[in-house]
Amino acid sequence: LVMEAASEPRETGVVTAAATCSRLLGQVIGLALFGTLFATSLSQAIARGVGPELAPLPPAVRQSIIGDAGTSGGEGIVSVAFDTAAARRRVAEVAPHDPRAHAAIERVHREFQLAFTGAVSLLFRVGIGLAVLAFIITAFMPAVQLRRAHAPPPPLE
Repeated sequence: LVMEAASEPRETGVVTAAATCSRLLGQVIGLALFGTLFATSLSQAIARGVGPELAPLPPAVRQSIIGDAGTSGGEGIVSVAFDTAAARRRVAEVAPHDPRAHAAIERVHREFQLAFTGAVSLLFRVGIGLAVLAFIITAFMPAVQLRRAHAPPPPLE
């Protein structure tokens, strides 16, 4: 409304279109940045948390626990999903009587949960920071008097 009020009535359509385009562009850029922030934070937290949990286990058991999680899907896509039930089945085939392996599954599952929670928390903290910044910027914007009514169109000659 402020943009429309600050412009000439004949430019209202252009101003409205520019505002809509700016909002949409901001949403696309924001989504891309927040998605990148989330994916980076999640993958780093998983790498930090899961590595120490799996380090003391034999390589075959480590691979059976991880399965497809943390591996490339062939086109540069990295899976960060962890299926606890599938990991239990794979470990039962590789090391059925190894209590360390079965205990590691629960610890790895917990690390995935903590990594996800941390990544979402980071997004909320960044979002709150951006909201505060937007509020501060808005507080320093000049006040614009809104038009009460549209002015009559100029007479045709």
